[in-house]
Order: sequence, then structure tokens, then C-alpha cells
Amino acid sequence: MKPQLTVDALFRQVEEAWRDASAGRATARRGDISPAKLKSALPYVSLVDVVPGDPIDFRYRLLGQRIIDGFGRNITGGLHSQHADRTSPIWPFYDAYRKCVATGLPQDIDHAFRNTNGVKVRMQAHVWPLSDDGDGDGVTGLLGAGMFLAPDAT
Repeated sequence: MKPQLTVDALFRQVEEAWRDASAGRATARRGDISPAKLKSALPYVSLVDVVPGDPIDFRYRLLGQRIIDGFGRNITGGLHSQHADRTSPIWPFYDAYRKCVATGLPQDIDHAFRNTNGVKVRMQAHVWPLSDDGDGDGVTGLLGAGMFLAPDAT
């Protein structure tokens, strides 16, 4: 039987692909991310565009099938602000995305919430900065990896 991908293994695999793509630069370029390096991680991967503005927003360019399943619907092409729970006082995804853009450093997310079907879920995720030029001066996108777990999983 093929071993199941764990959260730690997922993050290591995507981190390795991101580091290889950065090739010693401050960050990777989206075009340098190799799907072949992501292999079994692809269903758990996302690509997010930074949408400049005040406030900054984020467009979901690509979502792996496991992420779509966990959210309860396909939000590819949508803006984060269109899908976030505006009644919640916390926005962990938005805050991590914004911090990744501001610092140029990868960020962790661990958040329990109700998906679009009202099902309580918990997602552990990590986002890495992407830059059109790879120098890290202007983060223009994010490479994400996330796995939905049982809401009480640690």
C-alpha cells in the first residue's frame, strides 16, 4: 500500500520545489516552479496572485483538488475578499498572505472554520513568496500548500 502524504511531508516537498526554483535568489518565480517536483503534492497546492490596492487582495489562480474539496467548492479565479467570512474577527489566511507579501518570508496557517457547505474543517497550510523577477523586492504571487484535517487533529 502506498503511504499517505502527511502534512510535514507535503510541506517538505513543496519547500524543496520552491527552494530549487529560487536557485539562490531571494524567492522563486512562478514560472520556475516545476510541477514534476511537486508530484504527489499537486492536489494540495495553490497559486495565488497578489492584487495590489488598498487594501491588498489575492486572486486564487490555481487550487489543487484536495483544497477545492476541503473548501467545499471551487473558488479558482475568485478574490480572497469575495470568499472570506467577513463576520469573523480574524482572517488567518488573509493575514498570512499579507505578511508573506510584506516580509518576503514563508508563513504558516493553522485554522479551524466552517467551509462553504457548513462543515467544520481544520486546515494546516504554508505559503511561500513568489516574485516576477525572483529578487524578492516585490512579491507578486504566493505558492501555497495545505491539507484539511479533522477539526480536532493536532
